[in-house]
Amino acid sequence: MGMHVGYKRSVAKSNAQFSVTTLSMRGNARLIRLPVATFTTSMQSNTPSNQHVGLARRLAAISYDALLLFAVLFVATLPLLRFTGGEAIPPGSAFYAAYLLLISFLYYGWHWTRDGQTLGMRTWRIRIKQEDGRRVSWRRAALRFLCAILSCLILGLGFLWSLWDRDKLAWHDRLSRTVLVSAHPSKTNAQE
Repeated sequence: MGMHVGYKRSVAKSNAQFSVTTLSMRGNARLIRLPVATFTTSMQSNTPSNQHVGLARRLAAISYDALLLFAVLFVATLPLLRFTGGEAIPPGSAFYAAYLLLISFLYYGWHWTRDGQTLGMRTWRIRIKQEDGRRVSWRRAALRFLCAILSCLILGLGFLWSLWDRDKLAWHDRLSRTVLVSAHPSKTNAQE
């Protein structure tokens, strides 16, 4: 008994179908066509682009982003020096700390909501998305950002949690209902 599995996609996305051809011992062929939606949930966890990312790749991407973010914060500080006459900003300035936090959120939030990847995540082939597979909203990005700070402040336990979590999710992933998955280098948002 043989089986051939094929995929057919017509112009309209709703007409995408999988076709399964079975061949019996008598030589009778039978073609079965099923809509793609039938296979989506059962195949979703097996595709490489939906494998959850472990702690090592997550930390590598964070390291890359930390270097880039440092440069962004440096440039973002330059306009403030006009108000201090070119002098250093006093340590412990609540305004300055809030300003840097806002710039940091805008860096991450813009990347997460735009294409699901910061530059560090792109290098390590990581993509962020909501649990349901949709692009991350600004609201979810804000929640994830604040929860990631909490995960880091508690001795990094929120990140270390991903070592024991069955889905490799950190606290901020769970709380914001987002996931980090492996991203195929040639995929675009339209294909995901």
